Amino acid sequence: MVGATPQLLSRHTIVLAADGRYRSTYSPVPALTAAAVNWPLASTGILDLKGPQAAGRIAKFAASLLTAVAVAIGFLTVRRSLPMIPALLLAAGLGLGTGLWSTVSQTLWQHETAIVGFMLAVHALTARRPGLTRGLLIGVGVALACTSRLSVIPAGFVLLLATWACYGTRTMIAALSIVAAAGAILIVHNINAFGHVLGPLPYLESLHGQFHATDRSFQFGWEGYAGLLVSPSRGLLIFSPVVA
Repeated sequence: MVGATPQLLSRHTIVLAADGRYRSTYSPVPALTAAAVNWPLASTGILDLKGPQAAGRIAKFAASLLTAVAVAIGFLTVRRSLPMIPALLLAAGLGLGTGLWSTVSQTLWQHETAIVGFMLAVHALTARRPGLTRGLLIGVGVALACTSRLSVIPAGFVLLLATWACYGTRTMIAALSIVAAAGAILIVHNINAFGHVLGPLPYLESLHGQFHATDRSFQFGWEGYAGLLVSPSRGLLIFSPVVA
């Protein structure tokens, strides 16, 4: 991909990894998901992988489709307890009233894959299925989300805790086994590619001073709390008042 699109080398998120290859500093899971989504288009000749716009088209199509799938899963989830019209309105609000359509669907990053994973996990958590099947589906969803974007691991932990509280230890172990296996695979990849369990995260930490005007991820003090609570782009009181 870098050979076909040399402009990618100008981005700080593309680095020469420890294995001698140019790699993205983001998780490979969204890219692998996008590859699976676009494979039918490539295999039928609809998408030319060697074309000058291939990278952008792959990213756009995958992000749009995954966002649509997330909204569809959300609709199916609420349809269990709501009539058709309210369920459709709620799904429309999810897709159009949040950042899903305006931001997440525009290009491939991490959000779309993580959101699909969490939607699948919540759908399985509220489904009427036998314990083992439910646990495996929850595990797949949480694993997909957490390996796509490591910062959502606390949310994944909450879903696993809810699985244990609602359906017992056996179902939770089934879910946890899938998550643990996915995490182990990602760790092996990180070590092989970047020489570190956390992959490129140490490198990304070193960029805080350049891009975020700070030398650390956590800052205790009024500036840190202000950023956590009322930052225009990430503040909890602005974007997630229920969590706050």
